Amino acid sequence: PLAAWAFLLVVLAASGCAEGPAETSRQAQGTQHEQAVAAMQDGARIYADRCSACHREDGRGVAGDVPPLAGSDWVVGRRDQLLRIVLGGLEGEVVVQGETYSGTMPRLWGASDAAVAAVVTYVRTSWGNDASPVSEQDVVAVRQFVDQRTAPWTVEELEQATL
Repeated sequence: PLAAWAFLLVVLAASGCAEGPAETSRQAQGTQHEQAVAAMQDGARIYADRCSACHREDGRGVAGDVPPLAGSDWVVGRRDQLLRIVLGGLEGEVVVQGETYSGTMPRLWGASDAAVAAVVTYVRTSWGNDASPVSEQDVVAVRQFVDQRTAPWTVEELEQATL
């Protein structure tokens, strides 16, 4: 029986119907890498379309008016807080890099979980930001707390919010 299995594996491998574990692992890694690259490209495109008008292409915002995303603790800190802001908006005063900003950031309307994960990951890993990526599952977990809201978040609410 063992010889029959060995023969079957040799025949399948020779015909291209079976791949060894190393080949399968390389393909999976290649696929994961390709997916990560595609998600970053999607995130960059979404950012350019929906965020850069206010936060600028370089993520530096507008001094005294729109807070920067580059180097912001709000961006590289707790993922759930940033997701709440993106999904639900933010209004009122917020301090970023020692400067106080006051205004309203609208929610990212109509974006899929994949789109939100892509743009938030893009922001968290661009312009010198070095934070972990955000998954669609992260977005789903936070969205349940946001979808029923009718008003944007305030800093006080975000600081008290937990998953």
